[in-house]
Amino acid sequence: MLEACDTHHAVHVLRLKAGDTVQAAYDGIWYHCVITHISDNGVFVKAERSLPSTEPQRRITLYQGLVSTEKMDWIVQKATELGAERIIPLLMRRCIIKPRGDQADKTRRWQKIAREAAKQSGRAHVPVIEPSRFPPYPEFTHDLLIAPWEEAQKPSLPQLALHNPNAISIGVLIGPEGGMEREEVLSLPFTPVSLGPRILRTETAGIAALSVLFALYGDMERNDVT
Repeated sequence: MLEACDTHHAVHVLRLKAGDTVQAAYDGIWYHCVITHISDNGVFVKAERSLPSTEPQRRITLYQGLVSTEKMDWIVQKATELGAERIIPLLMRRCIIKPRGDQADKTRRWQKIAREAAKQSGRAHVPVIEPSRFPPYPEFTHDLLIAPWEEAQKPSLPQLALHNPNAISIGVLIGPEGGMEREEVLSLPFTPVSLGPRILRTETAGIAALSVLFALYGDMERNDVT
């Protein structure tokens, strides 16, 4: 059965009816489906076959230092479009924005933005938004941990990625508007890397890092073309 928002779109916008075909995502997989019937309870579909995956093979988690609402909205949207698996807003030492009582509302807002961005970009997986304080640190269980940092001289991000060709789960740490303190960076298990000679804004750095990683690991190539 389609979710409530998709049901409304299918019935009242697309004017679909029983027998029509749709594409629906379930558990990270796209399916070609047929609408079996429509009732007051919702739109019911039957999956006929799975479709080529649109998800990247690399599972990248973006650990983003907490920034202003407008910037965070943009980061969540673009990171979702690129293929991030999870997005974790972090309260870091130099964060200008501090969490308030409405943090749960912001999380729901970011989750909605991620869902809409996933639909727009054709993804079957919606990244989970998991805000965290920092410290205490989240559990970093990744094959590769990367922290783009303006003070890092080497290695470059491409160099580090090429030396870790088998990394599947990757964590990328991006500082807030005020950047990351040296002690903060060096106390973490992330490898500081350079994104080049130019200093990027926080809302640019994460998107640039994700783009480079997905491109280097081949996740920007189409897997439905032979």
